[in-house]
Amino acid sequence: MRDLINHLLDLTRIESGTLAANTEPTDVAALIDQARNAFRSGGYRNSVEMDLMPNMPRVAADGQRIVQVLHNLLSNASKYSREWSAIRVAAWSHDAHVVVSVADEERGIAGEHLPRLFTKFSWIDPDRDHQVAGLAICRGIVEAHGGRIWAESDGEGNGTRFMFTIPIVDGAGSGQPAASVDGVIDAEHGSRDRILVIDDDPQILRYVRNTLADAGYASVVTGNAAEVTDLLDSESLRLVLLNLVLPGCDGFDLLSHERTNSHLPVIVLSGRRGGQDIARAFELGAADYVAKPFSPAELVARIGAALRQAAAQLYSRTEPYAYGELVINHLERAVTVAGNPVRLTPTECKLLFELDRHPGRVVTHDELLQRVWNEDRPADQRLLRSFIKNLRYKLGDDARNPSYIFIRSGVGYRLAEPFG
Repeated sequence: MRDLINHLLDLTRIESGTLAANTEPTDVAALIDQARNAFRSGGYRNSVEMDLMPNMPRVAADGQRIVQVLHNLLSNASKYSREWSAIRVAAWSHDAHVVVSVADEERGIAGEHLPRLFTKFSWIDPDRDHQVAGLAICRGIVEAHGGRIWAESDGEGNGTRFMFTIPIVDGAGSGQPAASVDGVIDAEHGSRDRILVIDDDPQILRYVRNTLADAGYASVVTGNAAEVTDLLDSESLRLVLLNLVLPGCDGFDLLSHERTNSHLPVIVLSGRRGGQDIARAFELGAADYVAKPFSPAELVARIGAALRQAAAQLYSRTEPYAYGELVINHLERAVTVAGNPVRLTPTECKLLFELDRHPGRVVTHDELLQRVWNEDRPADQRLLRSFIKNLRYKLGDDARNPSYIFIRSGVGYRLAEPFG
């Protein structure tokens, strides 16, 4: 009865957006071991086999809540398995997340039932006591951490594997850049990440703006899709929050345009929960998809995860580039000359960072066009020359006697290679 009441309370908190997830840097292996011990002491007879990647990075997690997820998944696997059969728990790091898997080798689930598993009070088979309401709680907890949860099965009789992700909070053992728990990577330097919020609902704009302010982010808000291009060019942004339903504009078209022209991570905020909309958003390059209504904790967690993933994917260098008076800090997305900050547009910043991927090596015109503008066509020499000219001007670099950006006539450009 106590467990049932707690489950109902958790479901109510999830639906109202008030489920708390007080995250802190946490060792995943310790949480898995704690959940396994609780499972064993609960009288279950299944063995639990572990396959954990050594030296996993810490995650931003509410330990008690993640143990609750793991215990629910272990209990669910045991309920639909034979006594004494094995349940396998695995964990490894991938991009900016740790992935945890709980798998059994028993009944399995038909593919058509998988999308319904995480809905409240769903039954897979009406003829059996196969209620999986606890999975809805698992989903709410994982999403409040900025992660994802899903199930995989090769069909009935072939077992089921549940997998979920938790954002990494540091790079120990993973080679990924470090980031703060709340996702504001450069908060300690006194600057705030700027996030563009696109929504025509004034109440949503106010709600999101207040949530971002409380989390330490700066927001730029608009309900006019026609303003988006100018804002992307004029503002130093780190991420975009986009509503799919806008007056006179297809949100999917706007998403595609943004991914082609600015390459900022985009999180879709939408009242649409259909699988087709979610799939299309990810196909067009969305970093995440958050269904309304959502809690402040979930939104902040997903923003932090998207920023860390973007940093891990785009900028593998963790040490700043330094040559002469020029310093390029990838983790902070900051450029300084003689200690003075240089204000670059998103495209100029992307162009400079592409040149810094391999300092000293010539990057061809075609490579720059594809990587910076996502265009698979012969390079537009005038476009490249215009942006290089503006970039040199802002860096104080003389084209006739360059210090930082050099040209290989008819081939491309290179960034000076630091000594040593």
